[in-house]
Amino acid sequence: MRRIPEETIRQIKEMSDIVDVVGQYVDLKKSGSNYLGLCPFHSEKTPSFTVSRQKQFFHCFGCGAGGDVYTFLMKREGLTYPEAIRRLAEQRGIVIAGSEEEAERAKRKESLYGLNQLAMQYYFQTLMTETKPKAYLEKREIGYKVINRFFLGYARDSWDGLRDFLTAHSASVEDAIEIGLLQRSDKGRVYDRFRNRLMFPITDYRNRVIGFGGRTLGDDRAKYINSSESFVFHKGDHLYGLQNVSRDARKEPIILVEGYMDALQLYQRGFHRVVACLGTALTPNQAKLLKRYGGRVYLLYDGDEAGVRATERAAEVLAEQGMEARIIPLPEGVDPDDYVREKGPEALQQAMDNALNRTAHFLRRAMQKHDLNDTDGRIRFIDEAAAILAKIDRAYERDEHIRALAKRLDIREESLRREVESRFDKGAQIGYKNRETTEALMPEEREKPAATRARTQLWILLLAHAMEGTAQREALADFLTDRFISDTNFYRIAEWIKEEAAVVPVDALRDAFAHDRTMDRYVESVVRAYSWKGAKKDPQELYRALRIANLQDERDILKQEVALLAEETAEERVALLVEKLRRLEEVNRKLTQANQGG
Repeated sequence: MRRIPEETIRQIKEMSDIVDVVGQYVDLKKSGSNYLGLCPFHSEKTPSFTVSRQKQFFHCFGCGAGGDVYTFLMKREGLTYPEAIRRLAEQRGIVIAGSEEEAERAKRKESLYGLNQLAMQYYFQTLMTETKPKAYLEKREIGYKVINRFFLGYARDSWDGLRDFLTAHSASVEDAIEIGLLQRSDKGRVYDRFRNRLMFPITDYRNRVIGFGGRTLGDDRAKYINSSESFVFHKGDHLYGLQNVSRDARKEPIILVEGYMDALQLYQRGFHRVVACLGTALTPNQAKLLKRYGGRVYLLYDGDEAGVRATERAAEVLAEQGMEARIIPLPEGVDPDDYVREKGPEALQQAMDNALNRTAHFLRRAMQKHDLNDTDGRIRFIDEAAAILAKIDRAYERDEHIRALAKRLDIREESLRREVESRFDKGAQIGYKNRETTEALMPEEREKPAATRARTQLWILLLAHAMEGTAQREALADFLTDRFISDTNFYRIAEWIKEEAAVVPVDALRDAFAHDRTMDRYVESVVRAYSWKGAKKDPQELYRALRIANLQDERDILKQEVALLAEETAEERVALLVEKLRRLEEVNRKLTQANQGG
């Protein structure tokens, strides 16, 4: 069986939110920025199984299981690494080249992309010859450069314009119905779905036409309609205008708007890194897509109450993906299109410079609701502000807001801090008293320097043997994969080692791990040769050092958890405390054995 391309593996993983996947097997509850539930890999009564949406990682503090979305499926369903990849690919409609069935699916997709491309050409040509859509765009101050850049089009006020065009080009009417270009009436008549509408072609990140949005130029009740969900179009997975955003300028911010016309208007005014949602609230998959193109996102939604609520939801979704959101507030009843046309690009740039982060926005909104000159109003505001500040995960950021707010309200900082701490999530397994510790308990981040050194040397050892094509490389791969079941990167290298006749090409390794900073560093360490001395070391000795360091670290964490749990008096904590003590005793026993060479 052919090896699955690395780009495909990465694409499948990016489209598979671990919270959604794990949530199919485990009843997860939000706890801070993570999710908590009963571990599916061992029996427990008190939740100790944590899933991080931001890190796309799971970890159980009870049994030590952990890994990414592929690892979870491997452990839960007993799948191999390639089987887990294919399972997720099938669920998300992603084609993996290899089998006849997969080749047929790929061929089918290309056919549908081509049909959308043909429809786009028809709509574009129609716009160029019709007065009505051109007059509308001129009124909205959209010039020809933008029309050509976004390939805007027009669907005539006709029942059969596109249908006849597609038929004349020998295109499949049934396929056109499937992807929502045409419709069939109850009497069997086939007709155009989009009529008298300005057409916005929607493309994927590879610039393939996957669907359309259409704005009525008449008095239809539905102002906007999109292509129906199909084999090639899932609106929650794509963003309008993304084809114009370069990944080469990742340090530059992206502006996220709600509507097609908002995006066009901003692009017309020089804001080229602008994208729009497709008529839905921002989804986690769209947030992941944004993350690949830049770090900071500016949210520029309508200034009405619905727009503000949509902004706040979008900010939460972005935060869950570890992205920084800045919120640009607009006056009541004003949308981005109107704002930039009336005020100009300079005003929008100034608004961006003054944009608020998520917490500052929520505090500002809370402040506007209460009379701070009235005692009752101040108390109600402090209650709401404390709840907002309690949601901040980073301690230093929370402290900054507490200090600033206490100064502004002229109250004691310590009083406000106690109010915030009283709202910490008591449902977490070790309480918010040690929230920073809880957030940092993912295995990679918990390793001490000794563990980090040992793991680095093991990677250098494996990669060096892979690149040199040594005779021992298969045995080494077997040894390491047996001991690093939760690390899918070990599986990837091991598969290559067993498949390649001679050596694993350096370029293949670089391409595979181009988006993994740690792995990329390991590869370059071997290539630069200064760390090749690690390849001379005994893998069993290195693994033993790693195991000892991790066990020592786990022991320290368990001691800390036991100490924190001992402060709790609730009866439901007793079972977890007993379990932690039992686990601590077991770790101590394993540590003794490891130190003795066992």
